[in-house]
Amino acid sequence: MRPESNPLPALNLFAPDGEHPRLAGTYLQTCVVVAAVTRNSPVPLRHVPAGISPEDAIFLRQISWETVRDWTP
Repeated sequence: MRPESNPLPALNLFAPDGEHPRLAGTYLQTCVVVAAVTRNSPVPLRHVPAGISPEDAIFLRQISWETVRDWTP
């Protein structure tokens, strides 16, 4: 369980080289693309890749949607 004072998951989005994404980074990137292209929230999507917890997947979908939704070109 995450402490209430820090609701953000401790996700490591990058590989050790600091340039390439780990699985969570790739999932986040995919959610952003889905949200930007479809203009729909990826939050209802149910797919959770092996290696990402369901809670972290929900967080990544939510943050991707908030970012795309709130972005103004």
